[in-house]
Amino acid sequence: MSEFFTFNIGTRLTFTGIKASWNDVVSVNPQLSKIDLNSRALTTTVSMKLRPSKKVQINTVLSSGFRNPNIDDIGKIRENNGLLVVPNTFLKPEYAYNLDVGVDFKSLDNNNYLSLRGFSTVISRHIGRDNYTVFSDITTPNLSTIIYNGEEVTTISNKNLGISISCDGVCLTLISYKNKTLEFYLSNETLAKSKFRNIKIGDEINLEKPLKFGDNISGHICQGHVDTVCSVKSIKKVDQSNIFEFKITKSLKKQLVEKASILINGVSLTISKIKKNSFEIWIIPHTLKLTNLITLKKNDLVNVEIDIMSKYVKKFINEKK
Repeated sequence: MSEFFTFNIGTRLTFTGIKASWNDVVSVNPQLSKIDLNSRALTTTVSMKLRPSKKVQINTVLSSGFRNPNIDDIGKIRENNGLLVVPNTFLKPEYAYNLDVGVDFKSLDNNNYLSLRGFSTVISRHIGRDNYTVFSDITTPNLSTIIYNGEEVTTISNKNLGISISCDGVCLTLISYKNKTLEFYLSNETLAKSKFRNIKIGDEINLEKPLKFGDNISGHICQGHVDTVCSVKSIKKVDQSNIFEFKITKSLKKQLVEKASILINGVSLTISKIKKNSFEIWIIPHTLKLTNLITLKKNDLVNVEIDIMSKYVKKFINEKK
């Protein structure tokens, strides 16, 4: 554009398709035996060069790219040490977003050259291996295993890691998984609406993978959209169970119904009693053992999501007024 500043931009639209079939998958699940995967992706590169002097040049490149899953990514039937790899016909492309910044220096005599560069890459929907449920299989009561060649094996496959995971009841997108560490991005809105604004290193949270089509529903339907934060008013032990009492506001109380469901830190629970400024929940030992509710004490904050049916009923009544 000028001798001091240069700007370039380029974009590309790519279409790819894969068709394949596996004869040995029919015995596991006929729905996995064929694939017809079509994908498209729009990638862009933007580059800028700034020359504040004849001896200095600043370079910046922003780019995006994608990789469509190939046959090896989608997978094939392969058993090893009790793990059975099965194809995932729902695999999607993984994306990469790159930032490259550099500064070039020339010596006064133009005989020497120094370049300093820094770069960063963020991968979205990264393809990684995880457990896979074959819903049509009824050979074992365990959803994660099937009988294959006369033995019970765990089914796994490649998956896109950019999935949503419930973290203490908050729906968050998994952006990276490395060294047994999960990484999520929390927006300002999420921090403002949830207890995560006060989270500390070492705090335990409840994790739950998203419900997949065909899964059994045990509990109530949850969205992962936290409505408010409540504090623990009291905890009482009765026999083997515990009664948790949570403080509530007047606006929240209007949406609660005794014996209805409510989500506390991502745990589906039943409201046992509604009081003037609080509500009670009975929690059995099994629930305490498997969740971070066992760590709660007086005045601790919890994420609360109201039953979706209560929200729709309230909205319907308000619109009728």
